[in-house]
Amino acid sequence: MFRNCLLLFFFFSFIACQTSAPPQQQAISFAGKTMGSYYKVTYFDPQGRNLQSSIDSFLTVFNNSTSTYIPTSTLSTFNKGIELTTNNAFLLPLLKASQQIYQETDGHFDPTVMPLVNHWGFGYEQKKEVSQASVDSLLNLIGFDKMSFQSLEPSQYSIKKANKAMQLDFSAIAKGYGVDLMGELLEKRGISAYLIDIGGEMRAKGKKPNGQAWKVAIAKPVENSAQQQAGLFLNNKALASSGNYRNFYVKDGKKVVHTINPKTGYPEVSNLLGASIVATTCMEADAYATACMVMGLEKAKAFVLARKDLEALFIYSDEKGGFQIWQTEGLERLF
Repeated sequence: MFRNCLLLFFFFSFIACQTSAPPQQQAISFAGKTMGSYYKVTYFDPQGRNLQSSIDSFLTVFNNSTSTYIPTSTLSTFNKGIELTTNNAFLLPLLKASQQIYQETDGHFDPTVMPLVNHWGFGYEQKKEVSQASVDSLLNLIGFDKMSFQSLEPSQYSIKKANKAMQLDFSAIAKGYGVDLMGELLEKRGISAYLIDIGGEMRAKGKKPNGQAWKVAIAKPVENSAQQQAGLFLNNKALASSGNYRNFYVKDGKKVVHTINPKTGYPEVSNLLGASIVATTCMEADAYATACMVMGLEKAKAFVLARKDLEALFIYSDEKGGFQIWQTEGLERLF
């Protein structure tokens, strides 16, 4: 379920005053590349420490654990076999969260969709010739309930799948989890105000020294465009967005989008163009945003309205091809 997220822009009010700010208000900002995308970190540190080397080191280890594009990663090693015993610190939390969200979304979020993602040309393999028969065959490999994992002593755990040909793809949850872990890394070093972004998946902690919350913006889902749609403040919350308007290809005059419905085996096409979710953790926001895109507009509305722990903004197309916005009441208070 490789995806491009909705483009989000940061607005920082501290740039003009960095040189004259007192030590307790020093701002550190740096960026880099990771997970086939970018990352950006901004935080306030009384000691003025630049922790980019620590962040880069963490991201290297994290990628070598969870990437499907690195053949030697822990996840790739499991995907090639049928069972794996490991002490990797990152996969077990992803497995537990995926199992919970898979159940909560009635299977609309399903990391076992990897064979279909590859088949449609959105993964690490070349696109295959798609037919109803090929899709039906691959659907036999889909279903997170066909995965099992259990903790062993002292710190190991095992992962097993029902069929060796099954594969896991954490691209719809790993970026968010990486954001959360980067936040924990900063907090362990005494940093209490930060904004972290990996490819549009974001987490904000604390406030700026001037008392303002972190401000971000959601862009209109227009191809090859970055028009701002809505600005909102984040305070001790995470935001993730998903959309089909950039990662697609055209075949026989029809657009083929990257969001694959694990229930049908086909790319999910609906009038829901973008889903943005605000949650406590970025891992949750990341996964729920993808699930909503798979559900479609009406099911996604019902899902988030039944959840007190989630806020949502959906951008959808109307009958005339224009953009419309639907959002939860809680999200309106963040504008």
